[in-house]
Amino acid sequence: MGKIHTLYDGRHVIDFRSGNHTYNHDKRGVIPNATGVCKVMAKPHLIPWAAKVASEHWAEAIEPGESYDEIQLMKIFEDAKVAYDIYSGERRGIGNVVHDWAEKMALWEMGKLNKPRIPVNPDAKKGCQAWKQWRDKHKVQWVCAERVAFNEDENYIGTIDGLALVDEVPRIIDYKTGKGIWPEAGIQCAAYQKAIALELGSPWDEAERLVLHLNTKSGNCSEWDEDRIQSKLTGGDIDKDYECFLGLLAGYNWIVSGPNKWSFLGKS
Repeated sequence: MGKIHTLYDGRHVIDFRSGNHTYNHDKRGVIPNATGVCKVMAKPHLIPWAAKVASEHWAEAIEPGESYDEIQLMKIFEDAKVAYDIYSGERRGIGNVVHDWAEKMALWEMGKLNKPRIPVNPDAKKGCQAWKQWRDKHKVQWVCAERVAFNEDENYIGTIDGLALVDEVPRIIDYKTGKGIWPEAGIQCAAYQKAIALELGSPWDEAERLVLHLNTKSGNCSEWDEDRIQSKLTGGDIDKDYECFLGLLAGYNWIVSGPNKWSFLGKS
């Protein structure tokens, strides 16, 4: 058993298991999570990026004028195949540290925890500095941090990084620490907004999305508010982006429940 979340005044009990990142409903079983659903979207930019990481690995591993036997070459080639995954794992680890620190900072500001220390890792430290840069610019009244949002009608779930009144406006806050911000960030936040509004009602039925890109290289924060998401990221408002999410959810459910069931890691 993992961490238990009781939602909708006790009507739904969710057991979140961090080991395999699954949300288990006491009656419905495993619930599709919004992050996994958004993986259905095509991401053509990842192919040239993975090829670039593999090429960089070869450039570092092979020295001009040196000779290599079959076993050495085999190791270089095999390592190049997974170089992108190793790099992604390292960046995810840094992102997790930043997310954890930001959650604890919000809880500290709510009077629920002692103030957390800044991480020692240089990249994680820059991500935290980016969060502080955003925080110092705005009046923020936290409602909760790391809030599970379950849509009982459409049967999907996810965890919102923060709910807060930011400059008096109710916001669905999502932190991103990757290299850039992609359209699925806005679509994912639209799904969160609809889920939390269904459970809590006002004022979250009028909440706006806020994606914070916490740059772990520069230490700067790029703010993607509702206007910027609509004009520069997805091209749609919350309702339109939510319709897109429901389409992805239908595709996800087809993938994981069809007769030729497979997972994102290969055939299951």
